[in-house]
Amino acid sequence: MGFFSKLSRFFRAAQDVAERVSEMHEDAAAPAGNEFRVETGSDPCFPSSYPTDDAYFASVITAEALAPYTLETDVHVSRFDANAHPKCYPVSFLISDASGPVLAVFVMNRNQYRAMIALGAYEVLDQQGIEYIRFFKGMKNDREYVLNRIREHLPS
Repeated sequence: MGFFSKLSRFFRAAQDVAERVSEMHEDAAAPAGNEFRVETGSDPCFPSSYPTDDAYFASVITAEALAPYTLETDVHVSRFDANAHPKCYPVSFLISDASGPVLAVFVMNRNQYRAMIALGAYEVLDQQGIEYIRFFKGMKNDREYVLNRIREHLPS
């Protein structure tokens, strides 16, 4: 059997598989009785109705909600270490008391928490002894959940 005849058989087999997959996809897309079905294109774990902007977190994490602590927003980590890389991820909310910063809150996308810019920021905060937590945009972050999680990490 020559090279081209083998190649022809391979392409016919590939077409057959593609047709079978297409048929299976059509069967799966067809409505079937009382089965639970997720609409194509929707993501049940991360619906688009969850807040994805910083304004939501700014409305939840307020100085009034965290009294007697003070609150600062968009603080660059070079404030704690002059040698910090300029592209380090900024602290979205810095919560301080009379002795200084006690908790850093990062609000970021799900795919950013292990990026080098975030890891550099975490390292600077670790060196300074400042605890940090993360919230991910686009996930379910109810007001009470956010505030309770922050309060858990604040010193008593």
